[in-house]
Order: sequence, then structure tokens, then C-alpha cells
Amino acid sequence: MFPTICYASEGGVLEAALARRCALPAGALERDVDRVYERVSAEGTDALIDYTKRYDAPDFEPGDYRISPEFAQECVNSLPSELRAAIDTAIKNIAAVNQRILVSLASWTEVLEDGHVVGERAFPLNSVLVWVPARKAPLISVAIMLCVAAKVAGVGKIIVGTPPSKGRFPDRNTIAAAKLSGATDFVCGNGLAIVASAATGNWPLGRVNAIYGPGPHAVAMAMARGAKYGVATQPGVGPSDSLIIFKGGFRDSQYADLARNFLTEIEHGKDSFTYALTTDAAAARALSAALSQALLEVFGREAHYRQIADDMQGAIVVFDELSELIAFTNRFAPEHLQFFMDPAESAELSARIETAGEILDGYCTPFVAANYCIGVTAVLPTGGFGRSFSGINARNFVRFTSYGQLDRAALRRLLPTIEAIGSAEGLPNHVEGARLR
Repeated sequence: MFPTICYASEGGVLEAALARRCALPAGALERDVDRVYERVSAEGTDALIDYTKRYDAPDFEPGDYRISPEFAQECVNSLPSELRAAIDTAIKNIAAVNQRILVSLASWTEVLEDGHVVGERAFPLNSVLVWVPARKAPLISVAIMLCVAAKVAGVGKIIVGTPPSKGRFPDRNTIAAAKLSGATDFVCGNGLAIVASAATGNWPLGRVNAIYGPGPHAVAMAMARGAKYGVATQPGVGPSDSLIIFKGGFRDSQYADLARNFLTEIEHGKDSFTYALTTDAAAARALSAALSQALLEVFGREAHYRQIADDMQGAIVVFDELSELIAFTNRFAPEHLQFFMDPAESAELSARIETAGEILDGYCTPFVAANYCIGVTAVLPTGGFGRSFSGINARNFVRFTSYGQLDRAALRRLLPTIEAIGSAEGLPNHVEGARLR
């Protein structure tokens, strides 16, 4: 029964947690995704509309999948003033972070020796699809995070795709946030079909260079399938997961704050989960009591949320040694990691974490602040993919062309190297092509 206190020395809970950090499921789901691609490749937007009518909105009409600029502007105009101000603040902070990231992505050249120049030329992608899910809740924050990053990077065409939210129409606040954040085009429909359309290019908007955004396993697999069409994407942006590392000695009010932070990511639904890690058994018991109270206060009043509470996954785990806790964290590779302690205490610990999608340091840095408006990206690798991938920001919307230039004297200096490697590879024309110059 959630919430559960477990002991790392017992082993079972750790194996269960790590077992969830796996590759995308294959089998029937993979075949389903392939069928969507096949139909979209053959039928274009007719397939997109059919899938949307079948799985998302029965009354969906052929003209509904393209969202007009006029509708997008109406969505902006109808924003409540408080929400508009919040979106503007989030855009400002996220843009500032991405502009700083962009500094490291500039074109460059360097002279290695006289007549020997190397470098890279940076170019923004021409077009991207930003997928913003809305089945569980309208994720306005995702639209802001990804559209701002793409705009700062200089992407010319930023297409936002989102499913129908109420009836056959998209969430208006999501469309408004996307437009304010730099989106140029908007589509509404079934997630798999929109991703397949953008990857194959068999729709009026053409093939995109990249597709980014979170989603369930099916959407994540559809994005990965797009790589076969030369479309860049990032695997492992799926159901949310989090770790909290905390210590003991809190006041009751602080345990209440910690409990609410624990519940933040698993509020997304039953395929999301959080583990709280500590070396203090008394602190674990205090958090468990605070969680029980928080569940009653937050979810006890409404049947829908009671079901979410019943389906929640996660645990409080007590470790014997801090080193074991850190080792588990690095194996787990959390999407979100918070140190719920004073930053002065966590500085040495956070430096030992190498695989987290993000590290949020201190009592006053809750998950929700990073999700919405701190400025760092909250579109992060899940499912253990943080061992190999980073969060999505301006870097993902820029590509590089390598650049090199030699004069005759520099080529002559390199000729022995070319001859030796070309001979070893058995490619005489390679060598001769350099000799003739």
C-alpha cells in the first residue's frame, strides 16, 4: 500500500525500481507503430484524421487538424491576465537559459598550424515538430520549454502538435502558450499519426528535421521510428520519474512540504513514480505520516484523484550507508532529483551524481518550480536514459558542419600521415589524390 517504507538491505524494492529503467517495449506495440507509419505514408492526412476520430475525438472533422493563425491569436487574446503574466515570466527565464546555452554553440575556427585551419559552422534546424501531450492534463509548460528553445536556436518553422482536449478541439491555453513562445504552425490530432506525418512528410507541412516532446511509450516509439526517415529525436522522454534525497531533523511543516513535493511528479498518473531516499529511519517514518496526511488532503475529496492515489507507485527507501544511496541514484538515473536539505549540506553529495536529468538543490527548489519557470529545461530523459542523454534545450535545435582548410605547405606536412593511413587501409587512390596536389 502506498506509501511504503522499505530498507535497501532487503534488496527487493531496489531491484523493482531498477527493473523499470528499461528500453521501450517492443512486440505488439512496435508493430502497431509500424502500421501507423505505413498508413500515413500511403494515405497522408486521411490516415491522420481517421486515427484521430477512432482514438481521440469521434466527431473530428477533416479540417480540424490544421489550427489557423486566427484561432491561435484568439487563444492568446482569451488568456486570463494572471496566466498570461505567468507565461511571460516563464518565457523570459527559459529564453535566458537557452541564450546562455547558445553561446557555446557558436561557429568557430582555429589555426592549428600555418595554413591549417579547422572549425565548425553552426546552423539552426529548418523545421521541427514539438509534441505537447494533453491526455492526462494540458502541459502548457512543455509548449513553452520546447518552443522557446527552438526559437532561441533560430529554427524557422516550429510546428506544435497536440491532441484534442475537449471534444474535437485542442487546449486553448496550450496553443496560446506555444504561439507566445515562438510556434509558427499548429496541428491537432492523434499523437502517433502526427509524429508519423511529420517524419514521413506526407502532409502539407512537409518533413521536419527533428521531433521532440514527452509522451507515453507509443508516442516515444513513434518518434524513435522517425530516425529511419532522417529525423532527429531523443529517446526516453516518457512517463515521469523522480528521486528525493532527504535527511532527518525536520519540523512537521517541512515534512509536509517534502510530502507535497513527493507527490508532484506522480500526480501525472499511475505510470509515473517517485522514490524518497534517506539514511535516517526516523525521518522515513515521519515522511510516511506526512504523505498519508497529504494524500487525504489533496486526493481524498474527489473520486478521480482517489483513484490516482490508489494507483501511485513509489516508496521511501532507507539505506545503511550514504555511499550506497549515491550508487543507487546513479544506477537509477532519475529524470528529476531533488536534495531536500540545505544546499550547504548537499553540495558535496550533488557533485557525486552523474546521471540525473536535473538536480534541484535545497528546500526552496521544488520540482514544480523547475517544471514551470526556473528556466532550465524540464523535458528530460526518463526510464534510465539519463545515463546516456541530456534534457532538451537549444542544443537539440542546432546542427554543425565541420570545416577545414589547408594550403599547399600544410598538405605537404600531412602527406606522410595520409600515406601511412591510406596504405594501411588499402585505399591507394586516397593517397594519390593528396600526392597530386
